[in-house]
Amino acid sequence: MKQRVKSRLVTFLCLSLLLSIQHYPVYADNAVPVINLGTFEMETVSGGGTGGGETPTEDPDEKDRDISKARVYYNYESRYRNRPVELNIICIHEAVSGRHIPESGYRVSYINNDRPGEATAVITGQNGYKGEQRINFRITGVLIAQAPKDSDILTEYRTVVATGTKWRITPSFNVVRVRSTDGSIIGVSRKVDKSKSSGKNKWYYAYVQAKKPGIERIILDGVNGERVSYLVYAENPKIIKNSLKFNDVKTVSMSDYITGVTYLLPTDVTSKNTKVATVSGDYSISVSANGSSRITLVYGKRKINTTLTAKLPAFTRAKVTLKNKPVKLKLKNLPKNASVSFSSSDPNIVKMNPDGFAAPVSNGTVTVYARAGNVTAECTVTVKGLK
Repeated sequence: MKQRVKSRLVTFLCLSLLLSIQHYPVYADNAVPVINLGTFEMETVSGGGTGGGETPTEDPDEKDRDISKARVYYNYESRYRNRPVELNIICIHEAVSGRHIPESGYRVSYINNDRPGEATAVITGQNGYKGEQRINFRITGVLIAQAPKDSDILTEYRTVVATGTKWRITPSFNVVRVRSTDGSIIGVSRKVDKSKSSGKNKWYYAYVQAKKPGIERIILDGVNGERVSYLVYAENPKIIKNSLKFNDVKTVSMSDYITGVTYLLPTDVTSKNTKVATVSGDYSISVSANGSSRITLVYGKRKINTTLTAKLPAFTRAKVTLKNKPVKLKLKNLPKNASVSFSSSDPNIVKMNPDGFAAPVSNGTVTVYARAGNVTAECTVTVKGLK
């Protein structure tokens, strides 16, 4: 019995030691260990710490100031999704001391990160740090062109379109025949190009309609034996929710609320009420005020709509008058378990306590603030009649 217990104890200690070694890896110089995390790749490059903060006041030696010798920890989503791929820099460590290099100590630029294949991240030192380090990484997937609107010419050999939309393909030759490998995904036909036709001499281009999600090859034949083919990806974008509700000031990416797409991006995103929500160039929505706005995502002639409603924290009363006793100022639209802090523009007139009670100190008018998350609500408080 004692021998069995001893044997199990030895086994447990060995496993614990092995796990501790795996959890705290030691990398040799210039080693590039890779840990696969699904569609992400996690890498460490010797050669560099969480960003942020101030530039160190200490003066590390010359080697620690050299970005080319620093250790970079990063990950990235390797799959190309019709937009540039960038590294997620987790941290950069100085080579000798191992101290974190702040974000202010370097900048990152990219080469060929807007297409599948080999890309390079260039990390350049600044604000006291010198040198540069180049990290090569591979982007997987295929390069797909996206026509900006219906009836635009498809000029790439790989193209992504939205189901329910129609497109024209106008090669340099007169199309005598157009066909698809199946026909159930992409419907094809010929149409006369009036700008190139003359009398009985008709010039044709191909007309394409995406019927349902999938991939299909389109083949065009010309009158003089020309041939060209296109691989068309049809995707069916759908909004996850018909109504989006927010109770905080934030910026959200509309891609988080769209399903059915891998490569397809909206050709336009609009907000009907820009006082409530505005759109940035990367299809993100910034919520800034209470109210509702209709958000429209455009895919050619196809439009997807959703309603965004913002119910941000606010005082139940915009103006309050105090006389000779404290009054509790109440808030509406507070998220569950929200942490709220109160303050007064002049504590010599009105003093606020952590529970939201406004206590009159002297006659006058102040602005009381309540901060919850990223929202700051305001209330005008006037004190009258104090002696």
